[in-house]
Amino acid sequence: MQRGKPLLIKEIGISSLKDISPNIPESVVNQFVFKTIQVEGNYPEVVVTAAESTGCRVYSYKRGDTCGLIISGSKDMFEEFENRLPSGLKEEFRRVLTPEGRKIKIGNRIYDLSKRPPLVMGILNVTPDSFSDGGRYFQFHQALKRALALAEEGADIIDVGGESTRPGSEPVSLEEERRRVIPLIKEISREVDIPISVDTYKPEIAREALEAGASLINDIYGLRQPGMLNLIEEVKVPVVIMHMQGTPRDMQKNPFYEEVVSEVATFLVKQAKKAEAAGLSQEEIIIDPGIGFGKTLQHNLSLLSRLEELTSLGYPLLIGHSRKSFIGLVLDEPVEERLEGSLSVSSLATIKGASILRVHDVKANIKAIRMAWSIGKEG
Repeated sequence: MQRGKPLLIKEIGISSLKDISPNIPESVVNQFVFKTIQVEGNYPEVVVTAAESTGCRVYSYKRGDTCGLIISGSKDMFEEFENRLPSGLKEEFRRVLTPEGRKIKIGNRIYDLSKRPPLVMGILNVTPDSFSDGGRYFQFHQALKRALALAEEGADIIDVGGESTRPGSEPVSLEEERRRVIPLIKEISREVDIPISVDTYKPEIAREALEAGASLINDIYGLRQPGMLNLIEEVKVPVVIMHMQGTPRDMQKNPFYEEVVSEVATFLVKQAKKAEAAGLSQEEIIIDPGIGFGKTLQHNLSLLSRLEELTSLGYPLLIGHSRKSFIGLVLDEPVEERLEGSLSVSSLATIKGASILRVHDVKANIKAIRMAWSIGKEG
């Protein structure tokens, strides 16, 4: 049994092999065709035996204290590989080897993402200092008007947040966040018939928001704050689990990863399994790599270019990229001039299998997403 990180299995592209293990010879890379998966962490040697016995090609590697495998073969080989695994491992591999249709469950609604474009989550920041629209919707009547506009533009979800999480931001008190979001969520739920998400990492605010009419928790700390997992277990409410290195106050000071995609994926799977143990189904657990949260420009670009590895983990994937600084760095544009860059990322994420796009400009994004999805479904 290998020691190190928990078991992580994901499908990868050939172009990702050099990122995972730069020492893989070119001659070996050229041998990997068809479906290719990466396995690392606490896997037993029976995985190697099962893979090789079906004709799959297996290459082992070591990165830091993590041992891993690259397994490649045809669809028929992988089907037989799954059959030869011990029963305790089959469920882990089935998510990647035989993925089911992508579905999301929020409240009494079930969205089948194999039959429609990704959901669009409209951002509503009820803060004076958010990086893009801070202060614009800080007053109650302005925020309510914006919520109704997001619904009118076609948002599938409205995400209400009362604390800025931009780089360098300071946390707000429980009382202030409560004042900003709870009355607003209550009023929005009376006015519109679409799910409301509360963007908070505080279990006290999450509980009150659910009572006020929210039906989804968007947690930037990914269930790491005391009490949040207990709340999930108690109320059985869908949750967005986001990855963040550090805190909003310090996350951009010097973010470092040995291999960003695998490290983010490992965290998301670990926390998602905790949510499953708390009683949520895979359709109620949404994972978010946290674009811009403790990542450099290159980290963000690597995550976006390899989104298939995150969609293969078996959970709906949310991407929150709208107007963020990495777009500004690439295009050399201020925040108010980043719409085209945001639409480009939305289109890419759609084709690569994202389930939810969290955006400011709902109407424009819906058009871009529908176009990209129509092209992607023909591929």
